[in-house]
Amino acid sequence: MSDDVLARIEAKVDALLRMVSDAPSAPRVAAPAHELVGPGTVTINGATIALLEPISARWKPSLTDQLLTRYGRQGADPSDAGPGQPRRSPAGFPLVYTPWGAKVLHNGQTFADDAAVEAWEEAVARQDAANATRDAADAAQVYEGRFKARSISDVEAGYIYAYTHTQAGTALAERIYRKAGLFSGTRTEINSLVSRGELAWIATQLNAHEAVAAWPASEVKTAVLTA
Repeated sequence: MSDDVLARIEAKVDALLRMVSDAPSAPRVAAPAHELVGPGTVTINGATIALLEPISARWKPSLTDQLLTRYGRQGADPSDAGPGQPRRSPAGFPLVYTPWGAKVLHNGQTFADDAAVEAWEEAVARQDAANATRDAADAAQVYEGRFKARSISDVEAGYIYAYTHTQAGTALAERIYRKAGLFSGTRTEINSLVSRGELAWIATQLNAHEAVAAWPASEVKTAVLTA
């Protein structure tokens, strides 16, 4: 092959390389945005909220918000932003304003920013994994008793929980739930009875003694109070 032919080939290759380098680059694809819900009245993670702006689908409402929904009431937008103040963080979580500046509201707690929320959620995920391991072991333990723990209504569970808080310390609760032979079920079911009772008692807005005084007569009540 002559030098002239080689020169022409090299010239064509150079031209093609320049065309490739000068071509406009493909547009960068933005990272997917956080999934948002709203605005309007939506139910999100156990609470019905009237949202003024879209909110992250990952946002966790407070226990109070969940209780309001449970008893038929609707919560307001979680942000207290004033005129000209943003209601949401870059990740879509509600912002609340304090004397120390804007904070991110999530799960009834305030965080410095979205990164702090992410770190908290990662810690919770690790704890949940540890709890799952523990719960699997707990499920193998079974208590024997007169009443099936899973059959106790939420309302009755609330009265039981209130009664166990009429004395200081945990001795009464330990006796009523686990040692008096009152409730049957796995440890997980007993723990569920306790947690359901706590929520129900909070909803009554009564102190422990007032709740016990308001407890209607029942077989369960008699058994608990005489245990």
